[in-house]
Amino acid sequence: MIFIIISALIFFFYILIILWFNIGWNKIDKFDDTQITTNPVFTSIIVPVRNEEKNIKTILNCLIQQTIDNKNYEIIVSNDHSADNTIDIATSFSNRNIQIVSLNKGSTGKKAAIHNAIKKSKAKLIITLDADCFVGKNWLSVILNYYNKTNAEMIVAPVVMKAKSVFGKMQKIEFMSLIASTVGAIGINKAIMCNGANLIFKKQLYFDYYNLGQTSYESGDDMALMLYAKKNKANKIVFLKSINAIAYTKAKESLNKFVQQRKRWVSKSKSYKDFDVIFVAVIVFLTTLIQVTSLVLSSINIKYLGVFLLIFLMKAIVDYLLVNSVSIFFSKRINIFMFLFIQMCYFFYVIIISILGLSSKYVWKGRKHK
Repeated sequence: MIFIIISALIFFFYILIILWFNIGWNKIDKFDDTQITTNPVFTSIIVPVRNEEKNIKTILNCLIQQTIDNKNYEIIVSNDHSADNTIDIATSFSNRNIQIVSLNKGSTGKKAAIHNAIKKSKAKLIITLDADCFVGKNWLSVILNYYNKTNAEMIVAPVVMKAKSVFGKMQKIEFMSLIASTVGAIGINKAIMCNGANLIFKKQLYFDYYNLGQTSYESGDDMALMLYAKKNKANKIVFLKSINAIAYTKAKESLNKFVQQRKRWVSKSKSYKDFDVIFVAVIVFLTTLIQVTSLVLSSINIKYLGVFLLIFLMKAIVDYLLVNSVSIFFSKRINIFMFLFIQMCYFFYVIIISILGLSSKYVWKGRKHK
């Protein structure tokens, strides 16, 4: 009985969180991105790279073909000791407004690469963009229009996954749930996530944050910067709700790469002290733990199977309503059968990745990290 009461209480909070996210998503208006950009602020687009020879040409072509006059922005490719042809390919674009900077020996990691580029930036507005993404020709125009409208300290822009394989489509749905949580939380002024693959912020905000001192983690500055802005710049984190502002990324082609990526994301959470982030993470983890526990206990007492099925079905319904509404806006309706299959795997996945991310090393770009 105690287990059922505790389970009901935890699940009540989970339902409340998802309802809040639904409210937050609906509170954010779609941005009218048909306006012509006037008086755009000079902007630095920073692309950190390490061994991105397969992707760098695509993203640079996207950036030099923006509808904004190239006199209004610079592109900084920040090299983290690439051992392939990434920089040779980037150098072939050197007649454009592209600057290539490299980390000194002894300095490594994406965080260091971004910091090195920001120090050399000439702009007051910074955009970070991952090398394995691609964007439309109006991407920058929409971002600068929205910045002119909001003058926000930080703009979280959408990242959407492209996939063809079944495994990739599963990742796409899981990734869309993260987008839904990100947007929903921002909509109620309780930001808990952002994605450095398409992130806009004032350079002064970055240096205000940076001068306070850094964590020892080799990544995670996007989240740390967002949490600093949340604490010190009230209501100045906004989400750009526009399909033309999307940065598209590709699904991981193997299970190992997917796991390593998720372990990297979870590993950063050790440094988070924000109440909203911790509260949501704990409730999500406990909800999944309840599902696993009730499923195990059902082998002893059949009544626990009813607890499992009730939570599973109610969770699937509220999750689907949120994720599908966000997915329709950015791409298309989610396949409900694939969604249910993911829900069946999700509670095991959350627990396993949480434990691995907090207790073991991960491999990223050919390096082992704590």
